[in-house]
Amino acid sequence: MHELRIAENLIRLRHERKITQEELADYIGVTKGSVSKWEKNISKPDLQTIPVLATFFGVTIDELLGYLPQLSKDQIQKLYLDYSNSFAVSDFDKTVEDIRTTVKHYYSCYPLVFQMCVLLLNHYLLAKTQKLQTELLHYMSDLCDHIIAHCADLNLCKDTLILKALILMGGGQYKEALQILEADSDPRTLSRESDSVLVSAYLMNGDREKACDFAQITMYLNLFSLVELSAKYLTVAASDQNAFDMTVERVESLIDSYQLVKLNANAVSVFEYQAALGYLQFDDPDAALTHTRKYLDGIRTLLSDEEYRLHGDRYFNRIDHWIEQLANGSVSPRARKTFVKDIAASLSHPLFEKLKDDNTFRRLQNQLKEMIE
Repeated sequence: MHELRIAENLIRLRHERKITQEELADYIGVTKGSVSKWEKNISKPDLQTIPVLATFFGVTIDELLGYLPQLSKDQIQKLYLDYSNSFAVSDFDKTVEDIRTTVKHYYSCYPLVFQMCVLLLNHYLLAKTQKLQTELLHYMSDLCDHIIAHCADLNLCKDTLILKALILMGGGQYKEALQILEADSDPRTLSRESDSVLVSAYLMNGDREKACDFAQITMYLNLFSLVELSAKYLTVAASDQNAFDMTVERVESLIDSYQLVKLNANAVSVFEYQAALGYLQFDDPDAALTHTRKYLDGIRTLLSDEEYRLHGDRYFNRIDHWIEQLANGSVSPRARKTFVKDIAASLSHPLFEKLKDDNTFRRLQNQLKEMIE
């Protein structure tokens, strides 16, 4: 049920107009006492008076009443999936226009606005021109500013700041993104220990179930954060083969020990792909082929799952409920068809030209074609 905010809105609108209660009462044709009671939330204007007030202040009736249409998590998830699938099979511009219409209607439903930004960020590169891509980035950035300025959910605001940094990076505004990210990423702060402290607090409070649940969730997240960061580190270590080799060796051990391909094949595939590119730069074709093969193994695992969903396993046996509570549940941020379009061109990277005459690489190329057909 939506709480109406007509009292506070009347006060705000009247102050913006710089008029007294008596002046408003004279225009509406009621007593000053009636206006006073409305603003104190003792009584409310009748149905005939509400449209007159809205007209006087130049706002809609919904805005006067403070009615903010909201959607449930399931409704937001369904919209996300519908639009994600639309990007894969329908006209891009039409899908974007539909998203804009939805955002306009639910402009104060901040979780919905946030998810639409995530959706657009995952698909804006499908726009036909650089100009359209830039326009979408500006639109997403404005929506992030709107959430940060008006949303009372601090966690959502923090997530929105990170999302805005990603949007800025997409537009080449790296310094602006760094200003946002560095302010919230100081490794010296005590907040870095909050996960461990919370598990300890649960245990000291005698709540072993919550301690176990939270420990598993945090371990799961940190494992894949390490894999994803390691993929980035491989690009940083591209000029230092010793550091590159040690990173690959250690992360591969982690992937095998925790059977991460089965848990999140996407994150593992990204790492293996980056490892393959790196070894091509180091002119090590054998190692490059090994990691290209592992990359395809991850892709095969991804494509074997029709819906491509996050999940736990026998070890991470307490996280499935948490995954379902995520904004989009366990589903992929992009539709399967969109994902397939991306991987179809993955082995066309210029560095793979070094392997064009290699029979093993040709077989891997054919395997990829067979997987996506």
